[in-house]
Amino acid sequence: MSVEIRLLGRPCAWRDGVKVELRGHKAWLLLATLLLEDAPVGRGRLARMLFVDAADPAASLRWNLSQLRRHLGIGMDGDPVALEVPPDVSIDADLLLHGDAEDAAVLPCLDEELLAGLRTDAASEHVVWLEDERRRIHQLGVDVRQEAALTRLGRGDTDAAVALARQVAEASPLDENASALLVRCLRAAGRIADARMVAERASSRLRDELGVEPTDLLWAAAAAPPGGDRRVTGRGAVIAQLEAGASAVTAGAADAGIAALRSAIVAARAIREPTLLARALVALGSAMIHGVRGADQEGLALLHEAIPLTETIDDGALAVTARSEIGYVDFLRGRYDRAFHWFDQARLIGDGATTEVGWVDLYAGSSRDDVGASSDAARLLDRALRTAQSARDLRLEAFALTMLGRHHLMQDDLDESERTLDTALQIVNSLDWTAFRSFPEAILSDVVRRRGDLGRARGLAEHAFVLGEQVGDPCWESAALRSLGLVTVDAGDVGQGVALLRDAPAQCRRLPDTYRWIELWGLDALVDVARHQGLRQAHAWAEQLGSQASAHGMRPFAQRARRPSAV
Repeated sequence: MSVEIRLLGRPCAWRDGVKVELRGHKAWLLLATLLLEDAPVGRGRLARMLFVDAADPAASLRWNLSQLRRHLGIGMDGDPVALEVPPDVSIDADLLLHGDAEDAAVLPCLDEELLAGLRTDAASEHVVWLEDERRRIHQLGVDVRQEAALTRLGRGDTDAAVALARQVAEASPLDENASALLVRCLRAAGRIADARMVAERASSRLRDELGVEPTDLLWAAAAAPPGGDRRVTGRGAVIAQLEAGASAVTAGAADAGIAALRSAIVAARAIREPTLLARALVALGSAMIHGVRGADQEGLALLHEAIPLTETIDDGALAVTARSEIGYVDFLRGRYDRAFHWFDQARLIGDGATTEVGWVDLYAGSSRDDVGASSDAARLLDRALRTAQSARDLRLEAFALTMLGRHHLMQDDLDESERTLDTALQIVNSLDWTAFRSFPEAILSDVVRRRGDLGRARGLAEHAFVLGEQVGDPCWESAALRSLGLVTVDAGDVGQGVALLRDAPAQCRRLPDTYRWIELWGLDALVDVARHQGLRQAHAWAEQLGSQASAHGMRPFAQRARRPSAV
């Protein structure tokens, strides 16, 4: 038996090539709910969401579960209801959520609305759920095409990469990253004039429609990457360049390190050494992501080129790192479903005790917190912390403590949050990790403010902001401005506080590869203050927050955007 189910566009299903007819539209809504929720859903909630108008909601739920089991062969049992999709059942939305991006990018109904034509009861909470999921699935369709374009680019299939990148750019005409992807693919295909034309048009759109000046991203994508030192030849020389480049990047000399790593890549290609080429690609890709503002996309292209190489060489740690770094960028940009895909892939390859998998747990736990899966988040972050302490990786430990401190703050556990963040800052200071210190300081400022110590909170926020400026990190600047704005409002200067809160998300948009959650964290604070102060812009800001949060699956922010008054 084989079953094909489509939830994109008008829902339909075929069993062994024969179309399956389901009675009523609630069965399709039920299947989509069970498939798209992050965890099994309780029967009581399903009955309230879908069958509130039925004479016997529980009986209606049982009948529809039975109908799906009988006609589609999908396991749906227990309370909460656990969904089990057999291998011979294919669901387009499931492939989009969990499958390979190249397969998902060619789904026949990818551009169509989730459950097109279906409506749910106006009084049901499912109205809001369906609207949010439609935004999320639409954004995910763009995300898989972007990833597929980078994968094809890494393989040298530039024609396919251009076609996919063009679809991404057309879907997101005001996204600088999307236009830069198309420019990069055109340049790789040798279409230099076309690449420059796309860059010029995208720059004009950003200026005319958003009133913002584009970054260097578009023109960097149009330019050929600098060549390496062609005097570097031979295996020993490549290894030396790799080691020198990695050391320079770690020491903070990013430009020198990147130049050395580029030379290593050129030489590794010349001598046809796949192991060294994979190491150089992953090292340079990671350096571009972590060490050069606005260069995440180039880093992703390098990592996608490295992925097939890591599958043929015996280096588990390198394979984990390549996948983890791709997932990390997806985490930053709010592409959580793709991030979870890459983190799962990394875990399958790695040994759970390795430091590399500790970083995977850190990023995955942080991502789970962003989308509101707090129990999973706590488990993964705790595991990352234990790995860090066991391996004596102080940077991983400081980062894990910071994200645990944020987690406790989001759960309103101020005591545990302050204790955890204090410990994180002690480690950060011992490492002299200036580039990171602003983040735990900004979070701690919010904890202290909520305790009522406005003087200390202001000092922490101001220090975090100035430090963020010095290291040139708009994410940390944004987080600090948010805290400073809230402190200023609490101190009684609402006008100045709102001005700072308006600047916070805008600061995070200054570059195209910043942490999307921080941007919405700032916007959420602005909405909260605007509502409490009765500002006329409150509704428009809440609409903006809700739309962006639901598109990225940040359910806590989406829910807060709909509340009459944020908590």
